[in-house]
Amino acid sequence: MLGYNLLMAPVFSGTYVTRNVYLPGPATWTHMFSGEVIPVGPEGLAITDAHAPLGTPLVYTRDTAQFNFTEMWKDFQQQESQIVNKFIQ
Repeated sequence: MLGYNLLMAPVFSGTYVTRNVYLPGPATWTHMFSGEVIPVGPEGLAITDAHAPLGTPLVYTRDTAQFNFTEMWKDFQQQESQIVNKFIQ
């Protein structure tokens, strides 16, 4: 966990493409790269063999009223896309 709202679980070896991860609850977690939304009850959720190929780490965010990481990430991706498009044109 990196703070209260960000969980990172990278894979450090090319021989592994999955890993186990535990998401604390109650919360709604979002996989940062796929956008998959995972509702988690008060008991938490253990995910077995979560797909995490080298270069695409498991990164889950939890949005709260004070911190909406999902929206911040979408805004960043949109701005990045606009910058790239400027250079391509």
